[in-house]
Amino acid sequence: SYVGKLKANSSGTRFELLDSGSRPRAWGTARHAMNAFGSDVVIGGHITDADDDRELGPPRRVLADIRYAVNVLGARGPRSMSAALFSTEGDASGAPTDALETAKPTWSAACSAYVLNFNGRVTRPSVKNFQLVRRRMRASSSRRGTEASADATSTHDEDDEDEDEIVVQFGRVDDDLFTLDFAHPLSPLQAFATCLSAFESKFAR
Repeated sequence: SYVGKLKANSSGTRFELLDSGSRPRAWGTARHAMNAFGSDVVIGGHITDADDDRELGPPRRVLADIRYAVNVLGARGPRSMSAALFSTEGDASGAPTDALETAKPTWSAACSAYVLNFNGRVTRPSVKNFQLVRRRMRASSSRRGTEASADATSTHDEDDEDEDEIVVQFGRVDDDLFTLDFAHPLSPLQAFATCLSAFESKFAR
């Protein structure tokens, strides 16, 4: 029994988080089983009857699509990740409900490294350290007047800038110990899967 499965492509740049539903099976394919002599025998044809429906259960769904950009700097540069989240409540539309991306680190001359502000929650440097943000637009009101002053226009432009809402942060606190903080809209499974993807060490990243 399991609650989900994280699948990676061959280059380690894309991951799919699947729930615990049944693996899709081609409609009308034959079912197979082993007989008493160890031989593979066909025991059924089309998957249409109620017994098969009960056996298979609901088909598995994608809960998250995690992608990494190819890092041309290798281990010397920060990783760039994006994550599309899908409903965990059985929404059949197939459209993502939220889109996340990594917070952009800044270069620190003092540390000679790219850094992020984890507010004390992460204490060790690691290429696996990351934050995921969800971009939101600040609400604007009464800003459409054509006779606004230059000062007011400047203020409104600043108010219209994107806000970065940190919804996941993950990083090293000891040699073999990491910490994870997450918030809505991620479920615990989705948050844990994004962290697991950071441990994949393929050449493309």
